[in-house]
Amino acid sequence: CEYKTYRRWEVVEDDGPLAHPTMQVTLEAARLENPDIKPGEYIEDEVEIKSDDRITVQATRQFLQQKIREAERMEVIEKYRPMVGHIVSGIVKRKNHDRLIVEIGRGIPARPGMPRSRQASSFPARPRSSAWATTSPVSSSTSAMTR
Repeated sequence: CEYKTYRRWEVVEDDGPLAHPTMQVTLEAARLENPDIKPGEYIEDEVEIKSDDRITVQATRQFLQQKIREAERMEVIEKYRPMVGHIVSGIVKRKNHDRLIVEIGRGIPARPGMPRSRQASSFPARPRSSAWATTSPVSSSTSAMTR
């Protein structure tokens, strides 16, 4: 598999210390390399990675997959954030002791789950069955649905 890897720095104004020194470079330093560069633009340098370094490639792959999952999760959370208090549908993922775990969209499980005390006794909670619930306030680390 042939690929190229780049390190990218954001060019920022020279006023004070850098907020993210590992990801930013001052305008003065950037102009040593490119005199026409402006704040907000990026400098990219190719990074050489040995193709036989399997551990590095695997770690990079896992890191990128995690970032993609986080971005997808945030997308779903932002979609459901304005629906607090509304009824939404989902799919029962599993039953844990006294909680029902319901998936509300694209692999996003409702956390901490629906407690048994809030479940309808006539509702046959089986994995892969559909469920209706009202949404609770959502944070970026967890999402909660209650019945």
